[in-house]
Amino acid sequence: MENKKNESSQENNSESQSSSTSESSINNQLLPNTSTQKVSPASKRKTPRYLRNASIKLLTHPVDKNIAWSFLLSIIFAAISVLTGFPTVILLLWILGLALVLRIVIARCSIYRRTNRSQRDIEGQQDEEPESSCISPENFVRPPESLWLHDSSFNLHISHCLFLLDPGLSCSKLQELIRVRVLNKTNEYGERAFPRFVQKIVPVCSGYCWVDDDQFSVENHIYEDRQDIKSNEELQHHISELMGQPLPLSKPLWEIRLIRDFGKNKDTVLLIRIHQAVSDAITLILILANYLSDNQQILKLRTRFGSATYFLNLFRALFVAPLTFLGWLVCRRRDYNFFNRRHKPQNRVVAWSNNIKFSKVLRIKQVMRCSLNDVFVSAASGAVRAYFTSHGIRNPPNVTDKLVFFERRSGVILMSH
Repeated sequence: MENKKNESSQENNSESQSSSTSESSINNQLLPNTSTQKVSPASKRKTPRYLRNASIKLLTHPVDKNIAWSFLLSIIFAAISVLTGFPTVILLLWILGLALVLRIVIARCSIYRRTNRSQRDIEGQQDEEPESSCISPENFVRPPESLWLHDSSFNLHISHCLFLLDPGLSCSKLQELIRVRVLNKTNEYGERAFPRFVQKIVPVCSGYCWVDDDQFSVENHIYEDRQDIKSNEELQHHISELMGQPLPLSKPLWEIRLIRDFGKNKDTVLLIRIHQAVSDAITLILILANYLSDNQQILKLRTRFGSATYFLNLFRALFVAPLTFLGWLVCRRRDYNFFNRRHKPQNRVVAWSNNIKFSKVLRIKQVMRCSLNDVFVSAASGAVRAYFTSHGIRNPPNVTDKLVFFERRSGVILMSH
């Protein structure tokens, strides 16, 4: 019996040895020889952060959180906000008033020197007093507007809007309509209703100012496009090229291009380009669309803040804003955005899908119990996520992207930056 056991154990050992040797031989055949193979320099390069998958973190349900700890943190945050917020706001308001006075003085000196130089070059105008058109705070470009002036070679902050009209509208007729209905329109005080259409941006030592363009001509802003465009593909390619062309600062930052005989029906196409610094570009596009129509409607533009909650938000900002800004400045994470990588594409690509019925979008809004803005942002975020997935990023990190949507009853205007 013992001999049989010894023989069986020897057979098992021999079988295990043979199997291990066979597996090792197979592995040696499949695996490359790492000792002899050289490492390529491309493999040594680190993968950029915007091409890495983000780590998946588990979310804690509010029920599982410690209520006492959350309440204690809220009390501490409120106490620090009350103690530091109001004095900080008072100090900043005092500094802001001093900076505004200094800015106006510097702007007056800059405009005075500029007008003196221009008048010396013109004969017969030496005795006239120089005009100082940039001496009040209303003439300064506001911070939200000056933010759009920092264009880059890739991203020009210019809104493009396309209008398809019936054939028969000439360029001279369009110029006359804009001149009479928009440029010459006045309010109840006798002032221009839309002064931004005839004003240009002038850089001064303390920032930028809005100044009336003395050489303004509607022919320089409304003209017929020389390109022969007949199909949608040619129109998309033409708009893609225009997206890389800036608007000159020497004149008001808008233009309208007229394209005749477009498509099978020989329609007239209006391509409107307005810089985002010219107040709200969407609002100005609505103004042009309304006053170009023979059946004009009274525009009821919504205010950015409600009158009921404005003072409550202002009072809350006096105490919470300084501490919130400090926490955001210290604790914010870096945005590893795939769209902000170093090697960006040189050209912009314009494409649009087939028409989508607005009734379907409203049905989704009703079923999901959300706003139209939520529906559009969800669709856009899904498209961005699909774009990441196509580039091998299964779980992309949080990225910051700006999408502007504006909905109306008759349709939707979509603009992205």
